[in-house]
Amino acid sequence: MKTLILLLIGLLASIGLGYLLVVLQRWILKPRHPSRIAAVMPVFGPEPDIEQRLRSAYTDLLQGVMGDDPLLLVADYGADEETLRICRSFCEECSYARVCGARELAGQIAGLQNR
Repeated sequence: MKTLILLLIGLLASIGLGYLLVVLQRWILKPRHPSRIAAVMPVFGPEPDIEQRLRSAYTDLLQGVMGDDPLLLVADYGADEETLRICRSFCEECSYARVCGARELAGQIAGLQNR
């Protein structure tokens, strides 16, 4: 029983140390000057798992971002109404995400300069 508890404590300590190393790495590699990161997620036609894909992309962007003020642009390339409704609802819920049309995409990216 003591061996199991010691193994569990060692495992948890290893996980904690790994997390601290990741935090230290992000702090060391973070740019000294403000930078803007944008990810574009194109949406085509009916997409049955769109909410899961949006949440996954959003989480990955926030966890892996090295810049300030990240942005997830959901680009509409002919999505159906239900998919767009889900995308718009998600973007209202998340402050760093927005839906734009294919033609508006370049303008949204150019607008990053003014943020």
